[in-house]
Amino acid sequence: MIVHLVDGTYELFRHFYGLRRFNKGKDRPRGAVVGVLHTILEMIETGATHIGVATDHDSADGYPGIAGIGRATAARLVGRFGALEQFPESVLDGERREQALLFKRLATLRTDAPLFSDVEQLRWRGAGARFAEYAAQLDDARLLPRSQKAAAVSADQL
Repeated sequence: MIVHLVDGTYELFRHFYGLRRFNKGKDRPRGAVVGVLHTILEMIETGATHIGVATDHDSADGYPGIAGIGRATAARLVGRFGALEQFPESVLDGERREQALLFKRLATLRTDAPLFSDVEQLRWRGAGARFAEYAAQLDDARLLPRSQKAAAVSADQL
């Protein structure tokens, strides 16, 4: 068995900027998401049975930072005080401290997160119950029938 790992961040980036060459800057809402879904369906159609998708988070993913603390100031503060939790209240107080700690928690790679106990949990068994509703919101008439056809092929491989 082969487990296919998809870099979700890269795929979103690739589809968003790849589509821009053809749509002359008139981006479809969630167009990159549709592109990623079609890529995964193509993988399934060509025989992939076990798929995992991961995303990476960095400043381009929307962490806004802390008001009044830019890169240079942050580097200086870490050099002076160490870990974020060691910053004195006079430097980082109240809501800004809570926000900074939240961003740190969200951006920290966890090695203790429960993933799966059996690789069979990664086997694609067809779209979930709400996929039809989701596909309609994405406004791509090909997604639902393509996923249903792929599910039938996938079921034959069990």
